[in-house]
Amino acid sequence: FYTISVRLNIDHTENWIADIDLLDHEGAPVSQAHRSLPADKHAALNIIRQEIVTIASPSGAVTRELAKQIEGEPKTAFECFVSVEMGRSNGVPIPDLLDDCSERFPDSRYYPYLQSRVVYHEFQKELSTSGKLSRSSEHWRRLGDLLDEHPDNPYLNTIAAKALFGLNECSEAFRYAVRAFIRGKTFPALEMSILVDQLGCATSGQQYDLTKSRIVEIVDANPEPHPVLELFAIASLLAVDRTDLIGKLASQPFHSDFGIDSAAHDLRAAISNDRTIDTPALLRTIVWNTEARNRIESRLNKST
Repeated sequence: FYTISVRLNIDHTENWIADIDLLDHEGAPVSQAHRSLPADKHAALNIIRQEIVTIASPSGAVTRELAKQIEGEPKTAFECFVSVEMGRSNGVPIPDLLDDCSERFPDSRYYPYLQSRVVYHEFQKELSTSGKLSRSSEHWRRLGDLLDEHPDNPYLNTIAAKALFGLNECSEAFRYAVRAFIRGKTFPALEMSILVDQLGCATSGQQYDLTKSRIVEIVDANPEPHPVLELFAIASLLAVDRTDLIGKLASQPFHSDFGIDSAAHDLRAAISNDRTIDTPALLRTIVWNTEARNRIESRLNKST
């Protein structure tokens, strides 16, 4: 088991600070966070809550620690979930791992999650090759079947929202986004992946401001994001023209050459005007709504 410890102290400037630690069963620290707290009680509690949420999220510190304990091929559906979430396929390409795990554990509670990742990869592949989404695709039909079987699954609802935002079918997209936020409210990366596409459907200044405010709130609460959240946070901040906050996000100085880890690094490189990055192709797999994507590309062009 793991324990989350929250300790409140007053520093030398008489400001409140919070030390939020994840401890293993022996009491040894797994992760540690040191956060300054504002005077406003509600804002301070929100910072602490967001830190705990991040620790317990699917790509958070608990999952990262569990991933280290998996040796070789995942032996259970839960180990499949952890391995896929952390991108630790032990040399096996993630799509192959997903297919293998789905075949071995079809009755597991993790099966809809594994299938959602399969479908997500297919949507990304379609956008990468054709640049647009089609309702007649096999993965669109598969997504519908999975939603019929698992209507409350936050991963499936996230994909549905992004796909509908990608077709600019905003009203329907918002419906699935609400489902994803309610069921997946402890998953900041899922929420951020929807928010960046949602910007393209913000039909009023108020909608845009609310979406922008939530993006900034998640970023402020996660100064050291895992690669998935980092990727969507960078894209979202570009879309709302808050590049000043990107530099405050901790990045991994050593990154892998594949998957989400590489994508976050490549997007940072594109901001720095690295012309070796195929920015339009990269953005198509991250941001599915054309208007939101255009905003990001416009911002990147201004920086060149």
